[in-house]
Amino acid sequence: MHAEAEKREAAFASRREDLEKAYLERRQRLEEDAERRRREAEAVLAAERETLTSQLETRAKEVEAEKTRNGSWLAQREAEISERYQLNERALRQELNLAKIEYAAQYDERLRKLAEERESLRRDYEQKLRDLEKRKQG
Repeated sequence: MHAEAEKREAAFASRREDLEKAYLERRQRLEEDAERRRREAEAVLAAERETLTSQLETRAKEVEAEKTRNGSWLAQREAEISERYQLNERALRQELNLAKIEYAAQYDERLRKLAEERESLRRDYEQKLRDLEKRKQG
């Protein structure tokens, strides 16, 4: 039984060594393959980069020319937008001021009503106190 266990252990160790060797070989192949793919990808990227750089330089020149042509149009639009902004800002400030006035009036009205209610409650309380004192005396 002991010999059988040693046999199994030896077979296991042999199998493990085989698997480790296969793993290392596979890993080496994968690393080599990955390195080859990386080099290929770098070459493709370098070529694409050159093409894109050339295209972008041409486009940059076109954009610069377009920018020059549209300068006055842009200045005109900026002036229109600025004017419209000022008008909108003025209108919003007027609305805000009107809203503040309205809320202040509402606040004052509520304050007045609360003061009236407080005064009414105070009178009721004083009346009830007098009534209570009369009952105690009478």
